[in-house]
Amino acid sequence: MINYNQISAKIQTKLKQNIYRYKSHLKLPEYKFLSDMIFGMLKGKHIHLAKISRTLLEEITPQKTQERLSYHLSKQDFYKKLQNIYYETNRHKINRCHYLIFDGSDIIKEEAKTMEGLSLVRDGSRSGSNQKIILKNGYHWDNIIGVSSDGKELVPIYSEIYSGQLDADYAISENRKIINVLKDLREQTKSEQILVVDRGGDRRVLLTEFIEDSQFFVIRQTGKRHLYYQGRSMPLKEISRKVILDKEYTVITAVRLRMQIN
Repeated sequence: MINYNQISAKIQTKLKQNIYRYKSHLKLPEYKFLSDMIFGMLKGKHIHLAKISRTLLEEITPQKTQERLSYHLSKQDFYKKLQNIYYETNRHKINRCHYLIFDGSDIIKEEAKTMEGLSLVRDGSRSGSNQKIILKNGYHWDNIIGVSSDGKELVPIYSEIYSGQLDADYAISENRKIINVLKDLREQTKSEQILVVDRGGDRRVLLTEFIEDSQFFVIRQTGKRHLYYQGRSMPLKEISRKVILDKEYTVITAVRLRMQIN
C-alpha cells in the first residue's frame, strides 16, 4: 500500500534542501512562508490560497493558515526582494549564460470581471503583425531565460505576471518597465551578455537605452526602421540584402506527437 504521508514528507524535505540557500536572506517567518507556498502548490496542484491552506494540514485552522500566507503575499515589494535573492544565489549560473532572451507575453482573462488589477492587454495569440491588434482583459507576463553559447544550458532568470493598472513602472510606460527589469538584472550579470528580443524590442526608447548602457543586443526588426549604411539612410531590409552569406546551418526540430488511445 502506498503511504502518501511518507511521500509527502520526503517531497517537503527535498524542497527545503533546494531552497535552503534562501534562508540566510529572509526572516524565519518569510522563509517558512516561501517553503509552505511552494510545497502547497506542488502538493495541491493549485494556486488558490484557500486550497493551498487546506493542503498544508497545519495544526491551526485553514482560515488562520490562509491569513498567514495572505499577510506575506500582501507585503509591498516582497516579490522584488525574492527576485533579487534569486539573482544573488544563482549569480554564477546567470553569468555563464551568453544570451539573455526576453519575451513579453500575456495572460488573457476574457471572462473575468472582478479580478484585481485587470486591464486591457494585447492578445498575442490573436494579434498578428498583419492583423488588427486585439485587446482583452488580462495581465502582462514578462520572462527572461539565459542560454549558454552552445545552446545546451537553459537558466530561468525572471518571470513576472503583473497588472498594467497596479505596477508602478508600467504606470509610467511599458518601456520603463522593461528598462528597470533589465537594469536590476544587469547588476548581477556581465556586460558581454547579449540581450535577445523579438519585434516588441524594436523601439527607439529601448534601443537608445541599450546603446547608452553598452548593452549588446539582437532585436528582430519590424521592417520600418532605417539605418545609416555607407553614409546613406537606408531601410534595414535593403541593407540586409547586401550582406554576404558565406555559412550554412541545418536546424533539425523534433515534432511531438500526441496519441489518443480509446
